[in-house]
Amino acid sequence: MLKHKPPYQTNGGNLFEDAMPTLFFSEELISSDWRLQHIEMIRAEREYAKRYSNGLWGHMPADNPGIGDYEYVVAGIPELAANSAHIESNVISPYASLLVTQISPDKVCRNLRRFKQSYPDIHEHGRGFYDSVNVGTGKVSRRYLAINVGTGLVAVSNYSNDNFIRNTTSEFFEPILPTIAAGNLAY
Repeated sequence: MLKHKPPYQTNGGNLFEDAMPTLFFSEELISSDWRLQHIEMIRAEREYAKRYSNGLWGHMPADNPGIGDYEYVVAGIPELAANSAHIESNVISPYASLLVTQISPDKVCRNLRRFKQSYPDIHEHGRGFYDSVNVGTGKVSRRYLAINVGTGLVAVSNYSNDNFIRNTTSEFFEPILPTIAAGNLAY
């Protein structure tokens, strides 16, 4: 049982569902609970990683290497998932940790270095990280998923360019922020 648990479950118990909205608008616009949600989700990921995946963390929907020609799975931590029936806990992605660059840049950098050290095939010079690794089998996906690469690039761009993308897009989300703040939407 995890010691760290975020206040809210996500459908698949992963960082994508938890942190992706913050790429486009600030959690401060919603509530103080939302920032706590992200901090606890990162702590839960890291705690889970110490137990099950050699310290590597970062669950998000990704390619499950070695299953077949292409196997897109909902990768997450079953204990944190509202719907854990089809959660793959052994698949982790470097792009998931990129999503929380603004919250924990040092932890993200350490995790990416650990990915490269533990699975040298997951990174190709001049091309970047492949999508994922199955820590249960040790197999690395040799694919790039546009959504994972794209959200990772947005996160790094926000971090390094004073929230440029978030500031540009947040006005489009203003009409739905009261609904989110009222807790009427599931994570």
